[in-house]
Amino acid sequence: MQELGRTRLTVAGDTITVDFADKPNKKFLKIICALKSVTDVTNANLTFNNDTATNYAKRTSENGGADATLDSDDAITNIPLLPTSRNLPKFIIIDVENFKTQEKLVNASAVDQGTAGAANPPNRVEGAHKWANTTDFITRVDIVNSGAGDYDVGSEVIVLGSDFPDGEDFDDNFWKELGRKELDAVGDVITINPIQTKKYLKVVKTLIPSGAIGDEMTFNNDTGTNYARRRQADGGTDVTAPSEAAIKNVQTTDGLMFTVTYILNLANQEKLVIMESMNATTAGAANAPNRDELAAKWSNTTDLISRIDNTNVGGGDYAKGSEMIIYGSD
Repeated sequence: MQELGRTRLTVAGDTITVDFADKPNKKFLKIICALKSVTDVTNANLTFNNDTATNYAKRTSENGGADATLDSDDAITNIPLLPTSRNLPKFIIIDVENFKTQEKLVNASAVDQGTAGAANPPNRVEGAHKWANTTDFITRVDIVNSGAGDYDVGSEVIVLGSDFPDGEDFDDNFWKELGRKELDAVGDVITINPIQTKKYLKVVKTLIPSGAIGDEMTFNNDTGTNYARRRQADGGTDVTAPSEAAIKNVQTTDGLMFTVTYILNLANQEKLVIMESMNATTAGAANAPNRDELAAKWSNTTDLISRIDNTNVGGGDYAKGSEMIIYGSD
């Protein structure tokens, strides 16, 4: 996807505006938010085209809880709600359908660090939202804090755009391939080392089973108990796992597994992770696939991620052709 615009705060404040009206309109947008707070409570409310009338509706789930809805609001409010941890670093990925004559549909995934340290799993919010405008393209995005604190210097919002859902229509694609590894024989580990250090990472894994497979991910060859995660499987209750030796997707399968992961990779902050995963289970249309939603963190606050290992935790192996690709951008 092409970068349409970005704003990074140089002084603390409550509003981050990205105006890209001078760029060609795009049918698909991706908004990346890396937010940190000075002190006290901050949240994140989203508006489009400076519209603060009651033209928004939302549906959210916090930490795997029951859906909550809010209609006819003046913003998509509290994307990462989580009132007990609003003053902590947050990482948000937002996908938007931006057809001029249709209501704008918004899918958002947010993770916040939670209390520092691997003993404390992060928090997460999933949301489906809409802006009821049917006459305009989105050409401006505002992320606004309505809490008592402020966004700190360095907080950033980036807007990407494309006319294709896969985003691969520009030579100046925001995501640059940093490395890929395809197995040329059965195996249990896929490693990409080294990778160029980037602030934002995207990891795409296609894991072909030879017997039962699962996967876990580590950074920089760190296998100490420095990871924590929060995971929901097939729409069930969130399960937390503090102080683990890897970020584990513990659902094993004999079917093909596909995973997309986004990582906020700042040296002086815990690394925040948003992961969506699915597996085909038993072959055939009579068998629904399984899915996982996962928010995780690596508690390291001194290093940038420069190596990623993916390891099989099932009784079988990854088959030949299993692949991991890492993309990155600053």
